[in-house]
Amino acid sequence: MDERNDSFDVVWPGLLALLDDLPTDARVAFLLSQVFDMRLDDVAALLRSDAAHCRELVERAREQIHAVRHEKKERGGAL
Repeated sequence: MDERNDSFDVVWPGLLALLDDLPTDARVAFLLSQVFDMRLDDVAALLRSDAAHCRELVERAREQIHAVRHEKKERGGAL
C-alpha cells in the first residue's frame, strides 16, 4: 500500500468539498492565484474586479479552508 497515494485519496476529495463551499468568486480567485500562481491583477481582470477585492477574496477563502481543517482536526477527522 502506497501511503502517499492513500493520503492523496483522502485529502483531494476533502479539498474539493471545501472549495465547493466557497462562493464562486472566492473559489475562482483562490484557485487561480494560489494553485495556478496567477497574479492578482490578472485574476481581478478576469473577475471584472480590482486586485484589492481579489486579495480579500483569497484571504477569506484561505481563512475558511483553515477553519474547516482545524475544526475537522479537533474532531479527529481527516483533512
